[in-house]
Order: sequence, then structure tokens, then C-alpha cells
Amino acid sequence: MSKIIDLTGKKFGRLTVLGLASLENSVTFWHVRCDCGKEKVIRRSNLYGGAKSCGCLKIESRSGYRFGRPPSPIAKQRAELRKTYSPPNK
Repeated sequence: MSKIIDLTGKKFGRLTVLGLASLENSVTFWHVRCDCGKEKVIRRSNLYGGAKSCGCLKIESRSGYRFGRPPSPIAKQRAELRKTYSPPNK
């Protein structure tokens, strides 16, 4: 069995590791807190594999909201321009 590397305090995108949650069949699960405030348990491989948030980032990118605040007027204009000038899907 390999030695467990302590990830406590490290940041992965918006996720901050709070501590080890569990160890099951040589798979480590870590307790993390997202910048939005939500806490979650996530596999180590998912942290290193590119997990950036608890899921709030995906929701914000679709809606334009960031940390519960509506987008600024400039951000709205940019989003409209992207929609207008984006190439059609083939």
C-alpha cells in the first residue's frame, strides 16, 4: 500500500481540501469546500483529474451569475455578441 499524500489546505480550482474523508480499497476521498461555500467529498483522482468546483462553475457559466450576483451590463453585452457572431453548429 502506498503512502497517502496529505492534500489538506491545497487548492484545486475553487476547491480547498479540508481533510481526509475516508480510505476505501486504496482509494482516498477528501473533504473539500468550494469557494461558493458548499462542502463535498471527492475522490483524489477527480481532484487531480480536473475537478474545479462543486458544480457551481458549470451553472454560473450557463447563467452568467457568479457567486450569486447577476452579471454586469458589460458581461451581458459580451454574451449577446458571442451569441450573435458564433458560427452555426454543423
